[in-house]
Amino acid sequence: MNRYDRYTFEKKLIAILRGYSFNDALFAINTAVKGGIDVFEIAIRHGYETQDLITLSALKKTLPESVILGAGTVLGVELMEKAIRAGADFIVSPVVEPAVITKCKGYGVPCIPGASTPTEIYNAYSLGATLVKFFPAGDMGSTYLRAIKSPLSQVPIVAMGGITSNNIAEFSDAGATSFGISTGIFRPEEIASRNETAILNRIKAYRF
Repeated sequence: MNRYDRYTFEKKLIAILRGYSFNDALFAINTAVKGGIDVFEIAIRHGYETQDLITLSALKKTLPESVILGAGTVLGVELMEKAIRAGADFIVSPVVEPAVITKCKGYGVPCIPGASTPTEIYNAYSLGATLVKFFPAGDMGSTYLRAIKSPLSQVPIVAMGGITSNNIAEFSDAGATSFGISTGIFRPEEIASRNETAILNRIKAYRF
């Protein structure tokens, strides 16, 4: 059974990496760990699934156990199972797929499906989602999330998509449990130039 649950992600930033090589991802993660982040998502891109799963597996074998490493943009049971075999500590999906949620639950691996309506959010949680990814958060807005959380206060929400250092506090006040952030932390040019200072400064800007 996986040792992680909803409280693993509480009041945390989930740093998302998409399309980076092993060496670039390793640098980015090690830098972000210095900034206090310990949860990371490796996005599995359509058409590059094998490449991204190899990167995920290599990172999992290299990084210390204190680093929690998940797979994102996971669609379908087959890809979910491949990600778990590659070492994913949790699964993130942009949609609600009942089979993926129930299979993750069977494996004891946290599942974070994406949803935006009250019905989707409730159904995902009822099926066994560990948390629900409110997506795209920036477009839907914190006022909308606050309205949803009023009757669905029991559902832990990860706000993803458009979360910035300027609006993160609003989403926290609206009821988001944690936050997924990609380019708000990681910029390709800064990773390529190994600019630790720039990455750490971006992390410091996120206060909630």
